[in-house]
Amino acid sequence: MSEPTGGDEPQTKEPVKRFEGPRVLLSMAALVVLIVVGLCVPIAYTALTRTRVPVDQCVVVAEYPHDGTAFTQGLIYADLGGDVGPALFESVGGWGKSKLRRVDIRTGRVLQESRMSDQVFAEGLALIGRRLYQLTWKSGIGYVYDARTFDRLGTFPLPRDERTGRRIEGWGLTTDGESLIVSDGSYKLYFLQPETFDLEKVVEVRDDRRPIVRLNELEFINQEVWANVWKATSIVRISPKSGVVQGYIDCSGLEGGRQRFTDEDVMNGIAFDRKRQRIFVTGKLWPKLYEIRVVAKPE
Repeated sequence: MSEPTGGDEPQTKEPVKRFEGPRVLLSMAALVVLIVVGLCVPIAYTALTRTRVPVDQCVVVAEYPHDGTAFTQGLIYADLGGDVGPALFESVGGWGKSKLRRVDIRTGRVLQESRMSDQVFAEGLALIGRRLYQLTWKSGIGYVYDARTFDRLGTFPLPRDERTGRRIEGWGLTTDGESLIVSDGSYKLYFLQPETFDLEKVVEVRDDRRPIVRLNELEFINQEVWANVWKATSIVRISPKSGVVQGYIDCSGLEGGRQRFTDEDVMNGIAFDRKRQRIFVTGKLWPKLYEIRVVAKPE
């Protein structure tokens, strides 16, 4: 059977032979890319109905003002008592814009602030006792502060990637009260001893054997690690022991918190008031902070 040709070209009985090598190679390469992407794209990016893990949804309990210029990278609720009292502690990122803040939760007013060097990009934040631990994105180190005064007490190194030998990137940070738990944008959680900063263990986060990548801001809530996934509108609930995903929380209804709908102003920031069991969430450059509760998603 002959191939169709142009209108003025003669029909031939034999197929016109063309070199298909590059086209075939490109097609195969595209197929490989699609397969790899399909394996690596976190389920939180896709329709949550595809997962067999429970999916809940968040319901807004209250809204509070939030600095819409703050590139939120870490968020903590804590009551240090005395003249400090209850407040949000926030790590704000950006080259030349990174800082550590204490914020009045009801008004959004900045009560205390420490600006960082223009050469660092602030990331996740955690509190153990009276010490704040703050990650940096690409600098390979974290900072330790006195939580009351914001005086810098020192720095600590981030773990090395076992494949490359390089320091991992700092993304999210939380604590279970005994270890610092770090995310680096992959599907791994790194557990560090908070005094020596030795690497205790690495946990791989998976759902149905699929790695959940781009784990970002973290919070430890009722014996689970809750994680934002970069550019996703859902929160992943993770077992800190096994890395197995326990469930998802669909927060797509909070898109109203965004003000520009760009690649930057995505959901990021989870804080937990353990005493009153309140959960707060926000996003990068969001003008609102939400107090939410989690309920079962309707069938």
